[in-house]
Amino acid sequence: MTRYQVKHTRNGQVCYGIVRSYGEEVEAAKALGLVIVDDAVLPTSCKIRDRALTDVEVKLPGRFDHEAGGWSDLGEYDAYVQDAWKAAKAVSDAVVNGVGIGSMFTIGVGDGSAHYVVVKINKKTCRVEWRGFCGDRYTDHHFGWGGTFKLEDVARYVESERAMTRLFSKKAKV
Repeated sequence: MTRYQVKHTRNGQVCYGIVRSYGEEVEAAKALGLVIVDDAVLPTSCKIRDRALTDVEVKLPGRFDHEAGGWSDLGEYDAYVQDAWKAAKAVSDAVVNGVGIGSMFTIGVGDGSAHYVVVKINKKTCRVEWRGFCGDRYTDHHFGWGGTFKLEDVARYVESERAMTRLFSKKAKV
């Protein structure tokens, strides 16, 4: 059986992730009885004993509820990811002007999107990290898994995201 979405407990916390299924590192871990699990949301991974993992049922979501701002009838993995997105969005929305810690932006990729969060700001640069808020776990060709980029470049993406949110908001005033 091929494993996909899993959960495990680390330091008393339930953690969700995707089992990595190919690559030399996977084969080396497998030889030691370990499985590499990429975190559901963060750009991190860990090696875990296979028996410490619980498979999570993959379930198609219900419908998108525009009032609640999310999908209904989700499985536990997708509910976790959606809750993480909502929490990150609330932090991002609290940054009203400019780029701040927690500012988010999204870039269309393939048939989905790549999501990024600003995690550190310097005078002329900032550090952004990828987030797994899209089920396909896409990354952008420029931002990749994240890194340090010019603050002015990231600001354009953050401001564009804000403008699109205002434009398509139900509360937008015309």
